[in-house]
Amino acid sequence: FICILLCVFTMIFMNVFTFAGEFEKLMEEWQDTAKKLDIKRRNYWYQMKEYLAGENPLGIAIMQSDVQSTDEIQRTETVSVVVKELGITLEGIVDIDEGMPL
Repeated sequence: FICILLCVFTMIFMNVFTFAGEFEKLMEEWQDTAKKLDIKRRNYWYQMKEYLAGENPLGIAIMQSDVQSTDEIQRTETVSVVVKELGITLEGIVDIDEGMPL
């Protein structure tokens, strides 16, 4: 009888911990989906503002936009910072924020 109870409690605890892990994964997936939807919303908003500011086939500006448009997009891959007081150079790889337009 004790062996059966031990097996039952072991299975229950294993299922509880498995459920907790799966629930955490599900929450992370939902957060990633929400983040991607927010990024899309921001990009559409940015594109709509540019379109209304005159970046359309007719060239008609309905509103003024503070965003400067460029023909070229340049990306930085590494950054180096020199700290003269310490006599060192700090180098790193750029962490690109996906929430930024373009």
